[in-house]
Amino acid sequence: MNIRMMMRTTIATMAMAVMTSLAFASGKSNPVAQEKAIHPWTTADIVTVPTIESLTLSENGEWALYVMRQADLGLNRRISSLHRVNLSTGKDQQIFKGEWIENLQAIPGTTAWSVLADLGHGVQLYRVDHDLQVTPILVRTPTVTIGAVEGAIDVWPAKEGPRHLGVLSYLWSPDGRMLWYTRGRLLTQKKVASPIVDEAVELVGATPQWTVPAVIEFRVRLPDGEDILVDQRPTTDRNALFSGGNVSWSRDSATVQFTAENHDADGHRSFAIFAWKVATRQLKLIDAAPVNPYKSEATGPFGGRLQNDGFGHDRQLQELLPDGSKHTYGAVDFRIGDSRASGSWLSPDGARAVVGIRQSGEDPRYGLVVLDRISGVRSIEKAGSSLTHCAFNTAVDAGVCVQEGMVLPPTLVRIDPVAGNVTPVVGLAPRQAMIKPLKVEPRTWINRDGYSATGFVVYPRNYVGGRRYPALVVTHGPEADERFATPGFQWDYPVQVFAERGYIVVCMNPPSPSDYKEINGAYDAWSNASGGVHPARIQDLIWLTGVHSFEAAITELVAQGLVDPDRVGIAGFSFGSQMVNVTMTQSSMFKAASSGDGGYLEPSGYFSMRQTYKAAFGGSPYDPVAQENYRRLSPTFRATLASGPILQQIARTHSTKTELYDALRSAGIPTQITLYSGEGPTSDETHQFHIPSNRLAAMEENLDWFDFWLRGTEDSAPAKAAQYKRWRKMRKGWDVTHKEKER
Repeated sequence: MNIRMMMRTTIATMAMAVMTSLAFASGKSNPVAQEKAIHPWTTADIVTVPTIESLTLSENGEWALYVMRQADLGLNRRISSLHRVNLSTGKDQQIFKGEWIENLQAIPGTTAWSVLADLGHGVQLYRVDHDLQVTPILVRTPTVTIGAVEGAIDVWPAKEGPRHLGVLSYLWSPDGRMLWYTRGRLLTQKKVASPIVDEAVELVGATPQWTVPAVIEFRVRLPDGEDILVDQRPTTDRNALFSGGNVSWSRDSATVQFTAENHDADGHRSFAIFAWKVATRQLKLIDAAPVNPYKSEATGPFGGRLQNDGFGHDRQLQELLPDGSKHTYGAVDFRIGDSRASGSWLSPDGARAVVGIRQSGEDPRYGLVVLDRISGVRSIEKAGSSLTHCAFNTAVDAGVCVQEGMVLPPTLVRIDPVAGNVTPVVGLAPRQAMIKPLKVEPRTWINRDGYSATGFVVYPRNYVGGRRYPALVVTHGPEADERFATPGFQWDYPVQVFAERGYIVVCMNPPSPSDYKEINGAYDAWSNASGGVHPARIQDLIWLTGVHSFEAAITELVAQGLVDPDRVGIAGFSFGSQMVNVTMTQSSMFKAASSGDGGYLEPSGYFSMRQTYKAAFGGSPYDPVAQENYRRLSPTFRATLASGPILQQIARTHSTKTELYDALRSAGIPTQITLYSGEGPTSDETHQFHIPSNRLAAMEENLDWFDFWLRGTEDSAPAKAAQYKRWRKMRKGWDVTHKEKER
């Protein structure tokens, strides 16, 4: 039996078993909702919050298909499932489960869908017919492994650990007759050990390990089944690896366009845009050096490209027309082009456009706007919630989205872009929906520099006015918004459980570069290493103004009588870890911290990230000219000034993380590094922890850490005895160091 026949048999058996055992509707008929009573938040509730990875809509607006990914605590991994929902009745059918399912698309001109799924043979492309029969479309072997493991393409970040992929990405032509797809191809020769002479090779933090090299093939399957190699890219082209070349088809299906990314020896990125014509089968360079190859390509009702102009309250929405003129819609309080917004859709007659937006102002969230030639701009939104993962039919007269908020579990909703109605269809997180919502307030704070920052204050479950509570600031980047327990923001800091334990939790964004021209310029100079902005100014506008915003928030809450100023902590992951480490070495307001899998800004990072370090610091930490800038900002250089204990939770070791740890220990600051790894070489932990047991353990450690240092309490569980023995020893040494610092 060949592999296709085996896969058809496997899929049919799986689908039949799942469909006969699990066909449920939302609400009262949901078995989880029937079994569970109202209960306070637990860490297990947070770990098992489902995420929607993909969503699409049938052309008649009757059916929605979605991919859900959710932790299975028994299996200790996240599992994907493909569902179909009747939008009139709310009946939700699970079609099949798999290790990995993503990139769900309606096949144009048919009533079928396609999806990438790993059903035991690596990630391949499958067809799902209207009767829910599942058959392979593309099966490409051998598969390649994407992930930072020996014998694999060593890339970062690998989403949820190593994956075995036959098909990496795909996109149907608008007429549904052709298919663009990408695949990895192993080369026959393995690289052998040899001297490393290229200064761009990262030598810091780990012993170099050779991996199996590969290339990414860009291919098109034509209507007659002919399969053509359009181009191939090295795996250093992250754009090719993770987004399939940022590809788009022309509306007439005559041309497919993609972006190529190149890196020079100094780490500078450059881009080129190519187009491949179906008729001639020729590849042509369109733009050798686009300024921003990822700019929004949303088309407006006048046939032009939509764009924002200006910042903050002066932001305008404009449509750049083909003749070079502009149509201005006026001042708007939202921005387009945010990578987490829902995309854009244009009706066949071009008269109506629907665009996903990021709402600014005092209640940051994601939504939709409808643009037409007569009425201009109309918003589709619900206060206290975001609309994400949206999909519309070709006519753009029906849509579906996921609606969620800080206290609103994700719900599938119907969207009527003509009337502007949002109608709930089915709840997607029934267990979490049974939890009585906590009190949450959106807030805006203005810091001493005059910049505003947004966020939310989460109150303790049994909050009593007039009582001061311990407080915890949680930060990541511009992601404190109306979304539900999202790990992309709160990571393994269990915001809701902290509130259940009696903390005031401040979920907070630093000042946004989209609101201020000077901050936007600093981010551009830093990320693109473009020069023109002095390192000290970059430090002020990216990191130090964030510190001042956190201080402004706590100062306000203390003045309002909500927060005990002697019991304030801060936690953040990734970019948020930078903010945590800088805050703890710049401010005296915060008494304890947890820093999640970060380390940028520490001196040794220069040797693997030269260009951005040159922008932020002016050069090497050994360069006398640059050293003052390191002393001004780098937490390692400022370790003796740390205001309290710092916990680091990491997925992989790197010199920047151990460097800060050593500096803090030498300075007498209580500190601990906890490395969360996988169970073997094929289950390594990733930057955004994905292994459920690791997430649970990291959350518990954070709860214990802040309870110990801010509240003076300990968990009596015998398994934690060694942890508290270690921390009590730290506290004894800290009491001595702290007294000496106060003299």
